[in-house]
Amino acid sequence: MFAGQTIKLQSQWPHPMYLKSDKGVRVLFEFNGGPDDVVQSIDPILMTILPTSHFSTSYSLEGQGDFYNYIIVVAQKKHLDGIKMDPQPQTTTFNWRKVDGTDYSWAEMYYSANFYQISYPDSPFGVYSYGVANANGYGSPTAADPAERHDCSTTTCLEDEVCQMKEKNSSTCVKKTAIKEGTCWAMGDPHYRTFDSNYYNFMGSCTYTMAKNCQVDEDHPAFEVNVKNDKLDGSKVTFVGKVIIKVYGYSVTIVRSEFGLVRMNHTLWNLPINLGNGKLKLSQSGMSVVVETDFG
Repeated sequence: MFAGQTIKLQSQWPHPMYLKSDKGVRVLFEFNGGPDDVVQSIDPILMTILPTSHFSTSYSLEGQGDFYNYIIVVAQKKHLDGIKMDPQPQTTTFNWRKVDGTDYSWAEMYYSANFYQISYPDSPFGVYSYGVANANGYGSPTAADPAERHDCSTTTCLEDEVCQMKEKNSSTCVKKTAIKEGTCWAMGDPHYRTFDSNYYNFMGSCTYTMAKNCQVDEDHPAFEVNVKNDKLDGSKVTFVGKVIIKVYGYSVTIVRSEFGLVRMNHTLWNLPINLGNGKLKLSQSGMSVVVETDFG
């Protein structure tokens, strides 16, 4: 393959496919939809396939109401018996199938519209969730629990230290120098707190600059966070409809009604996303989208 090339490979259930590359590649799984014995018809599904290096040891997922919900688990053969789901779904065991030519196996399981945690602390594994309903469908890598993230979102440092990202997506604590930190936030309909702890409430329905770097240097790249407020017909109350983040040449749009997805440079992407070897990372955490940069 060459840069920018796309290759389509056919996969026939239940025979797995294993891909390996000496360069970074993006792999998507496409299900074309069609008629089914259980429901009348199923919509197409497109989901990101994670590299094994992005597997985790704990995941949280929630079955969608009015869907037939399933998970696919990919794990190394020597760790198959240790994977647990809490609470246990109706089907309590995994029917493992071998991935030829590798030390991995995979299994599929039905689960109901409840909240579950699936974990095995001793070895990373992969989890994909998908669901089908009449003229509907979804599919996505399952979000790893935040506690399993090895970055500054979960690293605790001493009072005189600050967390910084190292190579290979690991974090470390270093002594504070002249670093100044601040937090601003927006919530509700809508309420704002600025970096200098002032509070503002207003009901404007425009696009507003929430934060941006006005002093760009080697340690502080240019970035901008814009918020688009929407207003319901006949209401004086506004709410955040979109968040637009511009950094490292990317334009990321997070839309209120789109779960597990973001718009990247005007195209629709499934979460999680890792760009520039960790320069920009996006993931799903519950109902929220977490966006992280390597400069904090």
